[in-house]
Amino acid sequence: EGAGGMLKNVVTVTGTPPQGADVTGYDTVEIEVLARTIEPSQQTAFYVVTEVKTDGTVIENEQFGWMTGNGNMLNNPPLAPGEAVGEIKYDDKMISSNGTTELGKSSGVLTFVMPNFAVIKDIGYKSGDMGSLSSTEQAGMRYSGASPPLSTSNTSEDVNAYSKMTVTDVNATTETEVGITDTEERDLRYGINAEGTGSVSAGIDASAREKVDRGMSYEDKSTACGGNFSLEQNADYTSKPSTSTSTDLKGDNTVVVEGQFRGERGGTSLLHNDKMIGSDGTTEFEQEVDASKTNFEADKSIGYESGIMGMGSLSHDEQVSMQYSSKTKCRDVNAHSTMVVTDATTEIKAKTTTSRLHYEINTESKGSVSAGVDAFIKEGRGDISYKGKSIASGGNFTLENDVYYKTRSYVSTTTDLKGDKTVVEDGQLGWGSGTGNLKYDDKMIGSDGTTEFNKDFDADTGTAPNLAVEKSIGYKSSDMGSLSQSEHVGMCYSNASVDVHGKMVATVTNATTETEITGKSLHYGIDAEGNGTVSAGADVSVVDEGADITCKDDSNAYGGSFAFQKEIGYKKPP
Repeated sequence: EGAGGMLKNVVTVTGTPPQGADVTGYDTVEIEVLARTIEPSQQTAFYVVTEVKTDGTVIENEQFGWMTGNGNMLNNPPLAPGEAVGEIKYDDKMISSNGTTELGKSSGVLTFVMPNFAVIKDIGYKSGDMGSLSSTEQAGMRYSGASPPLSTSNTSEDVNAYSKMTVTDVNATTETEVGITDTEERDLRYGINAEGTGSVSAGIDASAREKVDRGMSYEDKSTACGGNFSLEQNADYTSKPSTSTSTDLKGDNTVVVEGQFRGERGGTSLLHNDKMIGSDGTTEFEQEVDASKTNFEADKSIGYESGIMGMGSLSHDEQVSMQYSSKTKCRDVNAHSTMVVTDATTEIKAKTTTSRLHYEINTESKGSVSAGVDAFIKEGRGDISYKGKSIASGGNFTLENDVYYKTRSYVSTTTDLKGDKTVVEDGQLGWGSGTGNLKYDDKMIGSDGTTEFNKDFDADTGTAPNLAVEKSIGYKSSDMGSLSQSEHVGMCYSNASVDVHGKMVATVTNATTETEITGKSLHYGIDAEGNGTVSAGADVSVVDEGADITCKDDSNAYGGSFAFQKEIGYKKPP
C-alpha cells in the first residue's frame, strides 16, 4: 500500500528445498539466510537474485558470514598444529528516497568451489525533490593457519575491500568475489565502476603475515566528494603472490587518494606512503599498484586544473623506501617528492624490492615541487651517504627526476629541471672505505629568473668510475635576479688530500661542469660563459716516501662578462 512504481523480487535457494517468490506492490522486501556455524557439507550452495525499480523508497540490506576449517571449529582458539580456519564476511546496505531507483543484484555461495562467495550489483538512481541515495558495501576475508609440528610457517591474512556513496544521481556497478577453501591460494576481488553526483569512496585494507619476519600491510583509499565524479577501482588480493589495485578517478570538486604499504622479509623492510588532495578544481587520477612481501610497484598519472578564480590547488606527497639491517650491513634508501600546484600534468613511477629501488617523477605544473633521495649504505668496512634534492617554487616549472639504487652501494640520479621563479638544487655525498674517503657537495640557487638545470649523478663503490657527475646550467635574470652555484669535490687517503672547487654568482650564464673519481684519480672541469663572478681551483697535499708536495691554484673573474674554462686533474704517482 502506498507504493509507487513496480517492485519485483526473485529468490532461489539450492542445497535445501528450493523456494522462489515474486513480490509486487510492497515497499519493503526482506530476505534472510542463516548458515550453520560449523563447516557445512561439501555440496552447500545458495544464491539470491533481486530486481527493484521504484520511484518511492528502497531499503536493501544484506549480511553474510561463513567460517570453515579443517579441524574442530568448537575448540578454537588456539589452532592445533596443521589446522586452518577461513572466514568470509559481507555487509551491504542501500537506502534511496525521493527519486527513481533501479537495483539489480545477484549473490551466491558455493562452499565446494572457488570463489566461494560472489556478488554482482547494479544501481541506477536519479533524485527527485531533495532526494538522495546512500550505499555502503564491504567484503572481508580472514584466514589463520597453524604450522605443522616441524614447521614455523604460521599464516594469517585479513583483507577488507569496500565502497561508500552518497549521491543525488548515479549509475554504478560493483562486483565481489571471495575464496578461502583453497589452502594454497586464497583471494578477494572487489571492483566498483560509478559515475554520478555527490560523494564516493572505495578502498582496500590488507595484511598478511607468514612466520615472524615475513609480512605485508597495504591500505589504499580513493575519494571524490561535493561534485560530479567518475570512479573505477579494482582491488585484487591473492595470497600468492600479491595484492593489486587499479584506480581511475575523476572529480570536479574535491578528490583525495591515500595509500600506505609495508612489506617485511628477514631484515628487509619495504615502505611506500602517498597522499593527494585536489580541491576546488578538476582532478584526474589513474594508478596501478602491485604489492607483496618482497615487491612494491606503483604507476600513476595526475592531471589537475584549478577551478573558478584560480583559488583551487592540488597537493601530493609520496615516499618510497627500502631498509635492511644485519650485524655487518645497513641499507636505508628513501626517494620522495612533494608538490603543491594550481595546474599539473604529472607521471610517477615507484618500485622497490629487497635489492633495488627506483623512483621517477615527470611533471609540468604551476606552483611548487621538490623531489630527491636520502641514502645511507654500510657494507662491511665501507659506508656511503648521499642526499640530493631538486626544488622549483613560485612559478611555472617542468621537472624530470629519476632515482635508482641497487645493492652493493650504487646510487644514480638524473635531474632535468626548469623554472621561471626560484630553483634550488642541493646534493651531498660522503663515502668512506678503509683509509680512504671522498666527498662531493653541490648547491645551486636561481631566483627571479629563468633557470634550466640538468644533472647526471652516479656513485658506485664497486665499478669505475666510482663517482661521475655531469651538470649543465642555463640562467637568465629577470628584475634583480641572480644565480649562485658552488661545487666541491674532494678525496683523502693515507698520504694524500685533494680538494677541488668551482663557484659562480651570475645574472646570465651558460655553464657545464664535469666531475669524475676513479680509484685514486680525480678530474674536475668547468666551462662557463656569463655575466657576474666565477672562480675555480684546487688544493692538493701529498706525502710520498719522505717528500711533501703541496699545490694551491685558484682562478677568478669578477664583476662583468666572462668566458671561463678550466680543467683540474690528479693522479696518484705510480
